[in-house]
Amino acid sequence: MNKLWFWCRIFVCSGILISCLNSSTNAQDSLQVHRANLYWVHVGFGGSSAGGAVGFGFSYRANSNLFSIRFNSCPEIVGIPGPSPTEYVADIGVLYGINAISSDFIASIAAGIGLAGGVRRGQFLYNSNFVTSVYEEESYTAVGIPIKAQFCWTFSPAWGIEIYGFGQFNHQRSFGGGLLCVQYVVLL
Repeated sequence: MNKLWFWCRIFVCSGILISCLNSSTNAQDSLQVHRANLYWVHVGFGGSSAGGAVGFGFSYRANSNLFSIRFNSCPEIVGIPGPSPTEYVADIGVLYGINAISSDFIASIAAGIGLAGGVRRGQFLYNSNFVTSVYEEESYTAVGIPIKAQFCWTFSPAWGIEIYGFGQFNHQRSFGGGLLCVQYVVLL
């Protein structure tokens, strides 16, 4: 429960920060990027509460509204040999949020609805070669609430480096993590 409150506080604080940034950047209508609709894609890797993390996503900005689709996969990081099966979680989500944009950065938060699934270890079965423990493989899927917060430094008109935080709250296995991403931006 403490992890849930931690991520909720991070999400709310990010929203307040982005709202403040958005109101200050909207006052500067001289920049073309503030008025334009645009979209971007990102791909990256990092870590999660499950182990490692890889992800990619697509976002479309219409005024200050943000529409996103994202996919994250979080495999367990184990030694060789490790327990079998290797656990992992993944999710796909459709999100809606707010964003702030300037000529040098893009920041956003969003939440939505998604589908999470994965594999976890069930009941212990036996030891293989006295080194690897073998467990039942339990697959699961669950409808959940995906959230994201991102901050991207756009070092050129089309490219940026992004820090991307994500979470997925569901009744099977909630998880969260962060990615370091490359982002490609297209101005419409």
